[in-house]
Amino acid sequence: MPEVFLRKLTSLALLTVAFATMLLAASAQKHGGKQKLHMAPYTNPAAKAVTSWLTLPSISSSQIGIEIMDLPSGQILFSLNGTRRFTPASTAKIFTTACALDLLGSDFRYRTQLVASGQLSKDKLDGNLIIVPVQDPSFETNDLAQLLAQVSARKIKRVEGQLVTAAVPGGCDQFNTGWLVEDWGQDWMPVSSNLVLDHNIAPGKDPGRGVPAVELQATAAGTAMLHCLLKSSLAPGWVLLDPSGRSAKVFRGSFPSMSQTSTLVVANPDDYNLTVAATMLKHNGVQMKFNPAPVRSDQQLFLGEHLSKPITEIIRLCLKDSDNLYAQQLLRTIGAKSRQPGTPDHITLEESGLEHIKHWLSTIGIAADDVVLVDGCGLSRKNFVTPHALNMVLKHMSGQHGTYIDLLRLEGSSKSSFRFKTGAMDSIRSVSGVVHTTGGNTLAVTVIVNGHLPQVGSLRSSIYSLTSALEFLPAYQVSEQPPAARSSLQQNGAKVGSKRSTQVQDCRQHHKLRSS
Repeated sequence: MPEVFLRKLTSLALLTVAFATMLLAASAQKHGGKQKLHMAPYTNPAAKAVTSWLTLPSISSSQIGIEIMDLPSGQILFSLNGTRRFTPASTAKIFTTACALDLLGSDFRYRTQLVASGQLSKDKLDGNLIIVPVQDPSFETNDLAQLLAQVSARKIKRVEGQLVTAAVPGGCDQFNTGWLVEDWGQDWMPVSSNLVLDHNIAPGKDPGRGVPAVELQATAAGTAMLHCLLKSSLAPGWVLLDPSGRSAKVFRGSFPSMSQTSTLVVANPDDYNLTVAATMLKHNGVQMKFNPAPVRSDQQLFLGEHLSKPITEIIRLCLKDSDNLYAQQLLRTIGAKSRQPGTPDHITLEESGLEHIKHWLSTIGIAADDVVLVDGCGLSRKNFVTPHALNMVLKHMSGQHGTYIDLLRLEGSSKSSFRFKTGAMDSIRSVSGVVHTTGGNTLAVTVIVNGHLPQVGSLRSSIYSLTSALEFLPAYQVSEQPPAARSSLQQNGAKVGSKRSTQVQDCRQHHKLRSS
């Protein structure tokens, strides 16, 4: 074929595409900027159920991403913006918890140890007591008391050194910079730490836990910004242990709902929780000199340890209660387990954990740009994931660790089989899970809605109506071939109204974003 003819043919094709694009744009303008819903030619029962749901007027202006995947084949039965990134809210916890179970194994338990370092002679320890923290999110006061009781069991009455915690590279107290100011001082997101105690939340009546507390009024708190926060309707409250360990500074919100009994978030939990432990030892009759520097010694004596519940139970609670601190501690655990020797100390455990999750996702076939995470709990609006990535994790875990699916939340009637994780922020609602249909098939289902009205309560019921419809689907044969390429998946939703196909950053609105 002559080269000149080929060039003319190519030009004609380009003109045809351009003309078609103009017609589509004119049609969209004619309909008020929204095009009619045109779906890919899926004919299976799942696709029909979703197509019907998408006609609801309440979601006509929202940005929607849906993918229905057959398990275990992985064939995609339906996709609308399945490979577009959306803010997932707490469905991001699926990545953290699944990776943790895959890395640690279902038999893993946290082991918080107590060690005596130095020479032990009769009732005197010429050295230090060392708590070896392990990021356990479930560690509580009773657990600490039982661990410290081992000191008295060994007849130790005097300690010449200090009570210290073992060093953890990259394990500093962490409040993620990706979260908003409105999360400051809120009980839904305490500060993560090496040594967690009672969820890193202090009682309002005794915020110092035995250490004298100094109440600071909002007007005397320091900066104008802090003053405004303490006066806000969110009513935050912090307790900060003085570096000397001899007093605790309390920043208590002045909003009427913030009473003297309201709990307070601990600002520096590693130091605070260690001081609580030292106070408990003192009450147990153990004398400590609190030397300025710990006594150095190569001699170590194991005193005891606390074993947590199995990791599966911790993950179950994290998913059921959508516990943000549990998720962050699991992220830190991933970081501590996978951290490479020689990693600089300024690289935090959270950062190491995120890096490992990224690598793990690549090993199960998820593209690097499908998942952007800045935390492990989904609280940040800087997290962006695709519905396809969530389904791929569910596919992997249903085959690799079938027990993981059983850890997901089960809600509704006794006949329901849908196990899932939800996510919610202002203007955002998401659901991701696995459903066994009455026809005998198994589906991975992910629905993410961004840019919705600030009140998303009704949207939850609407999404559940869709998942219920999927649960009662008749049997089908997996015969349709999934789209062959990533670009094809994106095209499945490309003809939906312009607001649905806009970039996800358009929905970054400054509303209250408690993730659940």
